[in-house]
Amino acid sequence: MKSIKNKVFPRIYGRGWVFSSSDFIADFIADFSINNIDKALSSLVKKNKIRRIARGMYDYPKYSDFLNKELSPDIEKVAHAYARKFNWKIEASGDTALNISGLSNQVPGKYIYLSNGPNKNHQILDNISLEFKKQYFK
Repeated sequence: MKSIKNKVFPRIYGRGWVFSSSDFIADFIADFSINNIDKALSSLVKKNKIRRIARGMYDYPKYSDFLNKELSPDIEKVAHAYARKFNWKIEASGDTALNISGLSNQVPGKYIYLSNGPNKNHQILDNISLEFKKQYFK
């Protein structure tokens, strides 16, 4: 039987995907507990195979040969990963929406999303602010 790391990593490798352990629960719940999945992800972080971008959030980092460093995660993918994790509906707001749609090339200082969840602030890689504001959706 394959270890959980050997089952999880092929799903992650090279996808440019932002994920949490809850993204793997449906696939592996019969074989592994959520605790085992969290331990496997932590082990992959220690081996520098994936990157922890916030508590409970990970990505497979893209590397820029030109800049000679790992690139920041795609904030829209991070926001959608939080939405999947907490089962929220989200929508980009204000400057975030303008930047994502390409109507503005200015990078917002704080990325703001409206959600049907509670008001929450998250720090991504300690330098990117992601905020969810409670909004009632129909």
